[in-house]
Amino acid sequence: MRCIGCDNMIPDGVKFCPICGAKQPAAAAPPPTPPPAQYPQYPQDQQYGQYNQYQQNYGAPPAKESPCYVGFGEAIGLYFKNYVNFNGRSTRSEYWFAFLFTSLIYIVFGIASIIFPAAIYLPAMVFFVPSMAVKFRRFHDTGRKGTLVVLLHVTSALYFILGTIAIFCLIFAMFGAFDDLSEPTMWISLGVMSFMGYIPMIIGIICMVICCLPSVPEANEYGRAPY
Repeated sequence: MRCIGCDNMIPDGVKFCPICGAKQPAAAAPPPTPPPAQYPQYPQDQQYGQYNQYQQNYGAPPAKESPCYVGFGEAIGLYFKNYVNFNGRSTRSEYWFAFLFTSLIYIVFGIASIIFPAAIYLPAMVFFVPSMAVKFRRFHDTGRKGTLVVLLHVTSALYFILGTIAIFCLIFAMFGAFDDLSEPTMWISLGVMSFMGYIPMIIGIICMVICCLPSVPEANEYGRAPY
């Protein structure tokens, strides 16, 4: 510090200048040290799904549950991890990325079925259960039960079977397996099977609309709120 009388440098904190003897002003007291920040202490035994005073969940969500948004790869991983899981919730990104994945596989096997007709049956068998399961969870995410999903898959499977029978009937008719192609019973049966195709189509449109709806923003009877 500098002396206020002679302007020479003198040691800090002295009351009188050792050179000219001038009294020096008292040094200002240092500012008090602020107290350490206080953070809320959370109970160690709190489990995921329970809430604190800020309405926040403790812990990390289960690995099989999806956040509000997932990427393509993460959605496919959740699709196969939850292969037979009809509980919980799945958000829109998880469902539609899985739908895109299965659609691409169906296209590839559909092209392959030109050479190997039975190829189209393979993805239908592999994806039947997980596609129903992810649709169940998507319905749960909108606060709905999966009854309509069951009806869709049952009618679709029935139509698939009846449609296959109809194709074979037409093939047999073309090669003379039936004595009279105007046999009314055969054509009535084919007509009924064709008409039944409208049932899963209408239910499928309704399901598609529901799967486009946003998530219920809070926890419901099927699982936690989106995080």
